[in-house]
Amino acid sequence: MDSIDKQNVNLYSKLKENTRLESAFKKLIVFPVLICLLAAALISCTTIPEYPADGIRVACIGDSITEGFLMPNKKMYNYPTQLDELLDEKYIVENFGVSGACVMGQANKPYVSLSEYEKSVDFFPDIVFFMLGSNDSKTFNWNRVAFNIDYRALVAAYLNLPSKPRVIIMTSIPAYSGAYRIQGDVIQNEIVPDVKQICSEMNIEMIDLNKAFTGRKELYIIDGLHLNQHGGQYMAKTVFESIDWWNLLN
Repeated sequence: MDSIDKQNVNLYSKLKENTRLESAFKKLIVFPVLICLLAAALISCTTIPEYPADGIRVACIGDSITEGFLMPNKKMYNYPTQLDELLDEKYIVENFGVSGACVMGQANKPYVSLSEYEKSVDFFPDIVFFMLGSNDSKTFNWNRVAFNIDYRALVAAYLNLPSKPRVIIMTSIPAYSGAYRIQGDVIQNEIVPDVKQICSEMNIEMIDLNKAFTGRKELYIIDGLHLNQHGGQYMAKTVFESIDWWNLLN
């Protein structure tokens, strides 16, 4: 190999090395930039609710009945959405229902362990509609003593929020089947009477949805536990008509 060829080889090697270093440098610079751009895009796509400062905040706490689980077009027909339709614009109604949620800390899905609980607290509600208990009746969950203790504690947690909300308890609706290992007899003979007793002892307002839905199987879907669209509308109407909204915060 003559001297010219050696120079060409050396020149090619240096060019190749420079190209490799330039490529690596570009990756080093470009990758973090892409990460930053991606993070910015994700942040911009995240919806952070903004509520009017002077609005009356209504928090609906509950399980699958509140969430609208298995209900056709549940976002439109769950009871909190329907209640929001019945109220005027000064009310801000939020649905904090979670399918399977329980009162008891020892149950399989305690409400206080869920993000919706934290969100409901951070919502600073003026009014709280509270309906939990059905999932506590499940065969692998039920403990009457624990239920009474934890129910009082959870209700007290909302009563003692900085916003000092008006808490309104709603009894669990009847279960017309044993699906998901729900015990309808426990709801009727233990949970509902105990909740009524708690309301009396703690001097808390109550809406007896159990009574309102007794004998109303046509408002349920085929599983006999969850509501259909008419059931969501009927629940909202029942809640709306049970409250003196004009004097609610007085």
